[in-house]
Amino acid sequence: MQTPELPVLPKRILIVGAGPAGLVTLRNFIELGTFERVELVERRDDVGGVWYLDSSLDKNDPCPRFPSPAYPGLVGNVLPEFLSYHGFPFPPPAEYDRENRQYQPFPTLTETHNYLKAFAKPFIEDGRLRLGKEVVKVEERPLPNDSRDVKDKWRVVLRDWANPVDPGKEVEELWDAVAVCVGWYDNPIWPETQGLDEVREKGLAKHAKGWRGPEGWEGKRTLVIGNANSSNDIAAQLAAYTSTSSPIYRSIRRPNFPGFVSLPDERIEDVPPVKRYTLYSADPTESTPSATYKVKVELEGGRIIDDIDVVWVGTGYKPYVPWLHVLPPPFQDPELDTARQAGKTVPIMSLLRFNLPETLADSSNSASDNNSQAKPNSVSNWHSRIPLLYRHLLFALSPSLAFVLSTMSYTPFTIADLGSLWIGLAWSDDEEWAAHTNTDIEAKDSKGQANGVVVDGHGESVRSGMTGDHSSKKGGKGRVTYPATIEERLKYERNKLELIESGRKEVAASVSSSSSSTSTVTTDNGSTAASDSTSESNPNSSSSETQPPVATGLDSSKTASADTHNHFGTTETTFTPTPTLLSAWLRGINGSTPSALNSYSVLGAYEEEYAKTLREDVVRARPYLGAQQRLWSSTSTDSGSETELESESKSKEQTRTDDVEGNPGETSDEKGLYKTLGGGLPEWGPERTKKREGMYPVKLASLYWMRERGRGGNREVSMG
Repeated sequence: MQTPELPVLPKRILIVGAGPAGLVTLRNFIELGTFERVELVERRDDVGGVWYLDSSLDKNDPCPRFPSPAYPGLVGNVLPEFLSYHGFPFPPPAEYDRENRQYQPFPTLTETHNYLKAFAKPFIEDGRLRLGKEVVKVEERPLPNDSRDVKDKWRVVLRDWANPVDPGKEVEELWDAVAVCVGWYDNPIWPETQGLDEVREKGLAKHAKGWRGPEGWEGKRTLVIGNANSSNDIAAQLAAYTSTSSPIYRSIRRPNFPGFVSLPDERIEDVPPVKRYTLYSADPTESTPSATYKVKVELEGGRIIDDIDVVWVGTGYKPYVPWLHVLPPPFQDPELDTARQAGKTVPIMSLLRFNLPETLADSSNSASDNNSQAKPNSVSNWHSRIPLLYRHLLFALSPSLAFVLSTMSYTPFTIADLGSLWIGLAWSDDEEWAAHTNTDIEAKDSKGQANGVVVDGHGESVRSGMTGDHSSKKGGKGRVTYPATIEERLKYERNKLELIESGRKEVAASVSSSSSSTSTVTTDNGSTAASDSTSESNPNSSSSETQPPVATGLDSSKTASADTHNHFGTTETTFTPTPTLLSAWLRGINGSTPSALNSYSVLGAYEEEYAKTLREDVVRARPYLGAQQRLWSSTSTDSGSETELESESKSKEQTRTDDVEGNPGETSDEKGLYKTLGGGLPEWGPERTKKREGMYPVKLASLYWMRERGRGGNREVSMG
């Protein structure tokens, strides 16, 4: 039995990363008003994270560049409502272009970056957001036994690229707590396919992170791996420069998930997964007088594709934080014992093999836990995660370390907003709450569980009675709470890993029982398509035509008829996972079980419930955040009168960025584009989920519109 701990109460907090997660974390921590000092460091020279393209080519610049996986002209997949931080709504697309944006309502890369810059402006000006500061190491320090005392708990080593005299000089700082808001896009995943390493060495295999548009790749014989957003964009952009006689090949394992919207295209041929790559020297030609290399691809099922010039791999990213080191946890392990005896810290990513349910424990012995180059798609679900987190937010062993957006989600801006509020309230000092802690710590029963602790179906551990009437007091008294022992905090991760693994096994068993023979899948319009694990032809082809959906506000005359290729893609009748489509997706095209959206580090189907429970905690502690969300066009509530909560919400947020009258550095015609409003958090529930899923047919219609007026491929029409 572990001794219950008091909650940590940091006063000085450092946030790492000025992307969408870090920026809203900074704002929320400051506005909660219970911390003495909150700052954010960002290694690049501007904010925005993946939304900051950074196309600088200055070779004389001594500062390193940290490229984004975005590309020029990119158009997002999320509508403004789901990109809006509470109190700072995203402008409607019509505010940028009243004439055309009714047909393309999704914010562009530039518009999203400008929104984030406007949001960050006051924090840059007052010095609480420091650019050009690269985190080299964050290391936990041993402190006195009082678990609440976290003064100078974390040693942070920074490389100061903004130093004009000595760029890159290392400096050291001490902080009570650290919120990590980075970790994904530095770590692209590569498949472990035979021969791929040799192709990479010759520069003929490239990850989607390096995609900057089709320019320079026109006419190349290309294979694209995957059919999620990046792969679909690459294939569509290249297809504009090819023909049906020489298509772009797209290697896929299963029909695309409905959220990964793409247009059918005769110039893109979907093929089975790659079995092996073979690099060979091609004969010289008039255009290439010197010897060049080509790639031969063998697909599952035996088909061979020769003369491939380049392979673009769109297999995603993994969460990985190599610079973060923690004190050895109290687990029985020889390596941890050695580190503990030597007084050393250990990389947090070396702890992946701990806290696994019994169903996963054996698989942990076969993986390299300390190898930063480990390929997580070759091991079980447990490997692709930041380990030992409570509710994906707090490091269970040392709660003064937190992570914001450690998971992939459908709506990352709003999930980061909500998660950072939860963390800030967990760290906030509230004397009234402290008076209740002695009565809230409960003894465990004979089963080893604390009385009043309920574990739901998603691994959630909730201690009842710890956010009572004291947390609903007007004015924001109260805080959110978390289990008082390490053992209880670790239950969340272990239970969810077990839940995910059970689901994966159920799918695998279903696939195994149905993969012995070719099955026929009936599509939603009555046509059929063969699903055969040895098929060499396009498994998604259909002989019927479909019409593109027309989203609200879209003129049907502005959209084109869809062609017949890849009917399993997102269409008018399949933009939500109907039983037929879901069955095909679960079965997989080649007997491959789906895993991308059935992972510990992807919220997926759990997002609604996850966000709902976090919001309940936050609103109990700060009732004004339960007011109605106000979007850009909001001037009053639906009822026409302002509630007490809404009035308090406005007073909390009205003065933060009154001086932001437009996008910094932009022309005056954008004055007033960014508004600071009152209002609370959005409400997560079936209605919001349905509204989010409604984005998919809208996106499909906008893709048709863009393809008619440009070259398509999810790029701004002005790009060509």
